[in-house]
Amino acid sequence: MSIQPPLNNFTGITTMNANVTGVYGTNLTALEGHIVSRRANPGFVVLSYMISYVGAWTTMELLHKRTSWKGIYNWGLLLGSAISMGGVATWCMHFISTRAIILGHGEPEIQISYSTGYTALSFFVPVVVLMISFWTIGANDIVSIPRVCLGGMLAGLGFSGMVYLGQAGISNYVCIYLVAYVIPSAIIACLASMVALFGFFHYRSNWNTSWWKRALSGLILATGVTAMHWINIAGTEYQLKVVDVFPPSNRSRNTTVTIVIVFSTCGCVVLMFLSIVAQAHRLRNITRAQQVVVAAAVFDVDNRILVTPGGLLPSKKITHQFLERSFNDVFNASHPVFLWIYRTSHNWSGISYLVPAMRRHIDAAGFGHQHLRSKSYANLMTEEGDPIEDYSLVFRELFCLATADLAIHLERDIDDMGILYEEITATGHLSSGTRKIDKAKAMVAKGRQPIDPERGTINTAGAAVENVGKGQLLFLVSRADKTEAADLQAAGFRFAPKEMVLPMLSACLQIDDREISRRIDLLIDYIGDSHILSPGVHVSCFAIRASIGAGFDVLARRDARNLLPTMQVPELRTLEPWQLDYLKSMELLSVAATMKLFNKDSKPKNPNAEQREFAKAMLTTLEAIKDEIDDPFFNDAQLIAQPIEAPCKGDSDHGSTGVALLITYKIIVPIHARAPGKKLDFVPLNLFRTQQRVYPNSPDHIHLARETFREFSKVLDMTGFDEDSHMRAAPSKSKFSFRKMATRKKSAEAQVGEPIDKDGRGVSQSGSGHLKPPGSSKIKFWEKGHRKGLDNSSQEGLIGPEDESADSEFPTSSNENGIEMKKLSSEHIEKKAGPSKDEGEKRTYIDEMFAITIKTKEGARV
Repeated sequence: MSIQPPLNNFTGITTMNANVTGVYGTNLTALEGHIVSRRANPGFVVLSYMISYVGAWTTMELLHKRTSWKGIYNWGLLLGSAISMGGVATWCMHFISTRAIILGHGEPEIQISYSTGYTALSFFVPVVVLMISFWTIGANDIVSIPRVCLGGMLAGLGFSGMVYLGQAGISNYVCIYLVAYVIPSAIIACLASMVALFGFFHYRSNWNTSWWKRALSGLILATGVTAMHWINIAGTEYQLKVVDVFPPSNRSRNTTVTIVIVFSTCGCVVLMFLSIVAQAHRLRNITRAQQVVVAAAVFDVDNRILVTPGGLLPSKKITHQFLERSFNDVFNASHPVFLWIYRTSHNWSGISYLVPAMRRHIDAAGFGHQHLRSKSYANLMTEEGDPIEDYSLVFRELFCLATADLAIHLERDIDDMGILYEEITATGHLSSGTRKIDKAKAMVAKGRQPIDPERGTINTAGAAVENVGKGQLLFLVSRADKTEAADLQAAGFRFAPKEMVLPMLSACLQIDDREISRRIDLLIDYIGDSHILSPGVHVSCFAIRASIGAGFDVLARRDARNLLPTMQVPELRTLEPWQLDYLKSMELLSVAATMKLFNKDSKPKNPNAEQREFAKAMLTTLEAIKDEIDDPFFNDAQLIAQPIEAPCKGDSDHGSTGVALLITYKIIVPIHARAPGKKLDFVPLNLFRTQQRVYPNSPDHIHLARETFREFSKVLDMTGFDEDSHMRAAPSKSKFSFRKMATRKKSAEAQVGEPIDKDGRGVSQSGSGHLKPPGSSKIKFWEKGHRKGLDNSSQEGLIGPEDESADSEFPTSSNENGIEMKKLSSEHIEKKAGPSKDEGEKRTYIDEMFAITIKTKEGARV
């Protein structure tokens, strides 16, 4: 049985009723109306398969990068994959295969000729069908077998339809199709499409789609398409309609081959480009493992983490490395620069309006794009090789700009970038160092060696050995709802369970996969519910120890490192005057002594019923917190009889915080003491203090924004900015959209005034090369002589109030680390931003506890 289309009215080619003789003496006119024999050119057959494979592989690579059904990025990839598969793998393969067919003895007069209209139509039809097919399958991580089958069937039918549409464009032959070949070829095309697409999307959903697996999927797809085509050719007979008296020359026929080769070359270029980009991204991320980097850890409602299509975290480099002034100046969670960054991340609106000026300043001063041997990196150091005087300020600018660039990359506002995680992750571990650290940890487990987990160090023979890693990673953690997650996916990112991307993250960050898995779990807990006390009366333990490096550490909950170990007294909202007097009678008594008194007063023989109930509640709470701490040292902790007020949950989520009362037991433990149990941990005291200032709706946010404005105004031209208006707007969302940052860079130049060079001189913009003297509004922070006009160095302007330094016993690290974090003189502040309207931040409850602990450390009662 055969399918014979009706003879088309043939125009444009005529034999003029004369016999046409071929080059071999054959009467070609006699062949009209008859089936012409055929054979194939092996070279073109192989070429057609290679072209189909290039197109199919390119399609797999483009589909691999799709992340959503939405977004211009994803629609562009969808169109590109459809063109690659329909235009290159199918259309180009078809015409090269047709070029391989030699009819008769190869006489030019009877070779296949095509009409232009059908040829063009046969290109666009499969592209449209394949777009529908790939769109049907989708781009999410859930493989739907019905959708894959439907998409594969559409793709197979699209391949077959293109072949028959292309054959319909033959102008000098009637194609006769044998049904015995037509149906199997269509089935092969559909089955090959289903198998290839199912394998590809299955591996993709499991994040196991290596390049060779994508290449294998392309190979299966190309094999199916090519097999379908040649089976169809084998079942096709060519009946000559008319001899072409003026046949096209070989050059004309080779034009089709040339066009096809151009398309195929474009596919090869795309493949090479994607490979080069992927390799460049891999090398760049490996290099970033040796640098100081900020990464976005965004989780959706299912706790899946946001990654690039390659399974890596979105990140930006801050600087090559943090330049240390001394051996003790280690960039860690207690460093004043880190504490400033930590507070800023809890109130981005207080800094976002400064970003354009920061960007202009960094570029003009020559600090941008620094590498280890670059001039800009050298600008961060003095001739002696030490960091410049205001390196801390420049580093903070670089962090803000890296975060702004990351926001642009994610197409988010900087206000949505999240909060800084309270630990720094060491990256770029060395194999020898890893063995050394594992050995030390094993000794710690046996109790033979002290460890300082807050600094990520292990004390070996009395010296702190830094965690073995060349780079440092700062996480900005946030949660995306369904709408935000869809927007991020439309921007070209994917959400994945951590188990799927651990190998890629481990290889990129050069961290053990167990460590990165633990870190992700901590990030998920960190972005969960806000950790804050409940209203009422609590019993707490304030235990501090001297840190191995400098300062103090405080015992905190491991699951909420901003909270002391506490237990709430049941059914007690506040304390009556008689209860305060009762506690005052136990001032500085140990836990063991107070428990004896509470036990005695809770007996039925106590005639005072109210005191009996209160003593019973206190005894029950003390026993509970004692079991929680589970360490003998707590028995020696001393009571601070005067309850201390601490922030707690307010009446509403948008209102101010409430006040809880803490009945505290304080103690100073030895420096080698370890955190008891698995529920508690030692945290740097400076970090713990800072955490008490970042609660939602905290008034300290406005104070930090004001201090930041004053500090940065000495190096940024703030013309056009009004401090008071920005401070009033600080608690609300910033109006500065980083989605449009790229288009605003030029306009930012007008906001920051005249450009300056790294020496503070004005730079001419006229091209004449003349330099302007520095204006009065620009202070050259890099000139040491100007330091005489500034206040004494103090980090309190960044992480705490000035009046807190009055207590000389409170630990600070400004002198320890030698960090220059200076504020302008009050006279310059008043000239620049007007008189101050606040008197500084209030002391936190941790400050109160520390001051009492230090002053009464020798005043224990038995």
